[in-house]
Amino acid sequence: MGTGADRHHSGACHCKAIHYRFTSATALSDFSVRACDCTFCRAHGAAYISDPQGSLTLFFQDRSQVRFYRQGSNTADFILCAHCGVLVCALHSQDGERAVINARTLADFASLPPARTTSFSDAGAEQKQQRWRQTWIGRVVIHDLH
Repeated sequence: MGTGADRHHSGACHCKAIHYRFTSATALSDFSVRACDCTFCRAHGAAYISDPQGSLTLFFQDRSQVRFYRQGSNTADFILCAHCGVLVCALHSQDGERAVINARTLADFASLPPARTTSFSDAGAEQKQQRWRQTWIGRVVIHDLH
């Protein structure tokens, strides 16, 4: 993997009510892009990236336009825009905020390799949480702008 100086990437939902800055030492071209095969993620066309050493800063223009949705193992919150409907990321807060980004919301999405389908349907809640602790973005900050 190509690492070095931190790289800053921006992304947002379609209407920009939810936007973010993702910082990682890994080049976008070196990420493994994961397309979850669950019905929720497939319906949203989501493909995810994360870096446990990276950071994510989320900006909510108007908290009333942010929807938190739990499904599946009921242990992570999916962040969706109530205005345009885009799935931006997922958060897990059990032992500190962790996140995974819907890579399709990145401004420079074209720099990523193709997504590979992954399946975690057989994993229990504890197995999923352990994987998240090891692979999801380890530093998350949320700012309400309004």
